[in-house]
Amino acid sequence: MTDEVIRQFIELIRKEWMSIDEDIRPLGVWIRQYGPVRIKENPMLQTWKATPIAVWYLSPSGVQSSSVDTWLAYQNVRQQDAAPPWVKRTFREGLTAFAECAGNEDYYWEYLWGKRWGAGWRVQMNEDGGLQIVDQLWVS
Repeated sequence: MTDEVIRQFIELIRKEWMSIDEDIRPLGVWIRQYGPVRIKENPMLQTWKATPIAVWYLSPSGVQSSSVDTWLAYQNVRQQDAAPPWVKRTFREGLTAFAECAGNEDYYWEYLWGKRWGAGWRVQMNEDGGLQIVDQLWVS
């Protein structure tokens, strides 16, 4: 995956996060890049079982590169809000991931803003070289 595609994914994620009303927007977002996933074999499960190849953290002050070890530590100790899903819509920190799709030139992107607020997408490059969402693969 090129640096330009990574930059476009980070910008897509930033715009999506900023579009959430401020009173319910997660305080920050963990952004993870994974190696190729098989789009027809539950890509979300593949990203949750794999170790990312790169990690960033998005906050109101911008995007900062982070280490895979920091993400793994966060993932191991994080405690999800104990409230039922209908009490609070968003997590304190949003979770997003992107990866190339194995066997073709598509990409996979997912976000999880809360217990019941997430989606996974198939993304392609458009004729102008920008990312374009093609299909929704799952929603929660």
